[in-house]
Amino acid sequence: MTLDLTAGIVRILRPDGTTSGTGFLVSKDGLTTCSHVVQPEASQSRGDPRPEEVAVVLQATGEKRLARVEEWPPYDAEDVAILRLEGDLPEEVRDLPLGSSAGTSDHPFQTFGFPDASPEEGIWGDGHVLREVRIKGVRLLRVSSKEVTPGFSGAPILDAATRRVVGMVTAI
Repeated sequence: MTLDLTAGIVRILRPDGTTSGTGFLVSKDGLTTCSHVVQPEASQSRGDPRPEEVAVVLQATGEKRLARVEEWPPYDAEDVAILRLEGDLPEEVRDLPLGSSAGTSDHPFQTFGFPDASPEEGIWGDGHVLREVRIKGVRLLRVSSKEVTPGFSGAPILDAATRRVVGMVTAI
């Protein structure tokens, strides 16, 4: 069975309605993205409060929804935010299967994000997994790609071999 990655992709919006980055569904009502996508570092450094909710657009349908910010580790610890969608998902929208990054070195990957070149429609990216590393005590999956650029922040790293999401783009 073919996995449609875009069925689980959401576009995260800034308060002004422009695209901030990418997120993806990990359960029927839960999604994840980078904390810096939900609240950019400039906003954090000004001391702005963490947003309680953000607007998202479901890539599969174009429907705009609100998502409540549920979990938010300290920005300097891990760049991850967990959000919860209200209401039932349309049938075209699905959570993405998760898997371990163990043993994925040299595997090809696919992703989908919203860089400046296509901030509303989004574009595909690919590359290959290099390996797992630790930086400042945080476990990270290093990848190599010519397509993954800013705007892919929060996008899933779909291992093409296992057809599972094994990571998330957090930094370029």
